[in-house]
Amino acid sequence: MNIRRAGLACVIGWAVSFGAGAVALDAVGERTREALALQRDGRAAAPTRPMPEPAAKRSYERYLESFSHPIPEQFDRNDGFDVRDGR
Repeated sequence: MNIRRAGLACVIGWAVSFGAGAVALDAVGERTREALALQRDGRAAAPTRPMPEPAAKRSYERYLESFSHPIPEQFDRNDGFDVRDGR
């Protein structure tokens, strides 16, 4: 890990010493802003796909059923997932 950091520091130092540091950082910043704008505007988003009706109904039923059980004050650590027995 330290070798990678040292290598990165050398590359950055080299780029800055030749005056390319500011240009490279500006280019990265601009590309980041463009990528965030694509996400924000939805220009690169995939088309929405509706959930099939049977799955949507069952999902909503499970959601409603979740309100029929009280929330416990605390959870027992032994009631969780156990890798050894596949639960």
